[in-house]
Amino acid sequence: MATSELEKRRDIARKCMKCGFCQFFCPVYQEEFTESSVARGRQMFVRNVLDGKQELTPELADRFNRCTLCKTCETFCPSKAPTAELVIATRADIVAERGLDFKKRTVFRMFLKNRSLLAAGVKWASWFQWMTPETEGREGKVRHLPTFLEGLSKGRQIPSLPSKQLRQVLPEVISPPPGVATRMKVGFFSGCSTELLYPESGEKLAHLLASQGCEVHFPRAQGCCGTPVMTSGDFELARELADVNVAALGEYDVVVSGCASCSSTLKEYEHYLADNDERKEAYAAFKAKVRGVNEFFFGELDLDPSNLKLKEEYAGKKVTWHDPCHLARYQNVREQPRRLLQGVEGLEYVEMPNADRCCGMAGSFTLYYYETSKGIAEKKAEGIRATEADLVVTECPGCVMQITDIVAQREMPQKVIHFLELFE
Repeated sequence: MATSELEKRRDIARKCMKCGFCQFFCPVYQEEFTESSVARGRQMFVRNVLDGKQELTPELADRFNRCTLCKTCETFCPSKAPTAELVIATRADIVAERGLDFKKRTVFRMFLKNRSLLAAGVKWASWFQWMTPETEGREGKVRHLPTFLEGLSKGRQIPSLPSKQLRQVLPEVISPPPGVATRMKVGFFSGCSTELLYPESGEKLAHLLASQGCEVHFPRAQGCCGTPVMTSGDFELARELADVNVAALGEYDVVVSGCASCSSTLKEYEHYLADNDERKEAYAAFKAKVRGVNEFFFGELDLDPSNLKLKEEYAGKKVTWHDPCHLARYQNVREQPRRLLQGVEGLEYVEMPNADRCCGMAGSFTLYYYETSKGIAEKKAEGIRATEADLVVTECPGCVMQITDIVAQREMPQKVIHFLELFE
């Protein structure tokens, strides 16, 4: 039985006090109401695996895949039991013993490992999106998968694919405008969703950084951050992706990403993937340079939000913020985006009830367990409705996609965007 990753964590695998607080807070448990869907149940499985009482079966894999890794349970756990880490470790041991399922293996090895092939696939799909009609009132940003695809989509709303991807519109180097002194060299990590689905937010990020005195470098050698690969337990491929990104971006003063999941994972290479001294040293040095965009704005840049120019179409609008799990609970970035939105002239900020409630996206979780994912999103929609906001903004393209889906299905009036799209 392959339990190498769990064995490394044997000392933290018994922190659970079995109190059951996690039942009240776990978004998956609140939909499924089964003990195996909550942190306490998974902690029991981990102990049984380590004690030789539980095999790494497909049924166990399903139970551990039914976790969004949102870390809500850890936030409220009296003993701070690291359930998310144990879930990832269990998945890694299952993959080591049984391998990935066919669908993930195909996507990961064929597409996520090859950015040019992934980009070509998305471009090809964009040529056929006329088959998916635009949802009324969504300005062409959302399409409804037609009836003959509902077995796959279950009515999901999907973003319209852009005519051009980020590498087609953004040069490799973006210098500060005339009259603005260069303060530092910044490596821009785009991430798959920003580069292929939401290039406008990536383009805006690069030019905003340049306007603040950053010489922005967008190296083409970078690839997927590895979030779906690492969290699925394929540590072997995740290391390959990590090595590529560290080599492509490690030379810059700072590495900035506009995707909360990407910046979180880039910071976790050392913790999960450093299997030798060389990687440990390289990943640790890389981690020290990685920043999420809001973190960077109010850290190294010390940005004055009043200097940002709001797009005319958003002037006077009421805006609310959704905390991505990978930003708030993984990176402890909460106050900065609120300070930004409250400081921009022309916006009215309103706090969302339970703003840090998981939206249910969680990467492949929403594909494999869409009904549970949708149920979690329904609760997020209730919070959005209570704000009466015009706009919902966040720092994660995945959250944008998930929340747009539920808002469109509920026929709510809110527009959901990456916060960078607010600005000229």
